[in-house]
Amino acid sequence: MDNWIKQSYQQPGPLAEVQKTKYYSDEPRVILDFTIFPGVYISDDLGITDDFETLPAMVRMTDEEDWEYEFIQAEAVPMVLGAIQSGEQIWLAYDDEALYFHPDLAQKIQQANSHIRMHRKL
Repeated sequence: MDNWIKQSYQQPGPLAEVQKTKYYSDEPRVILDFTIFPGVYISDDLGITDDFETLPAMVRMTDEEDWEYEFIQAEAVPMVLGAIQSGEQIWLAYDDEALYFHPDLAQKIQQANSHIRMHRKL
């Protein structure tokens, strides 16, 4: 995991939260989730989840509407090495400090069209 991309909650970094501007829609396209189920929600509109194993998810940001995302669940850092050695592909890991992105996943998120990134934590 030496070359994985570390992103802490609301800290500077390559996947830091991006503020909304008049050029962005109200919907965040990527949500980094630092809650009890760590992971990342990626909007279908970005078209970057085709190469990754994801779960469909609905996220409610307001009382009025749910938005469709693909969810990539993070694995606990101590479990990653064993999972990789047993042939699993791990794209995202977590510990008490941060989420850790496989370089390919981080690159796809960074290279997607301009979009809002948001961090969520309980």
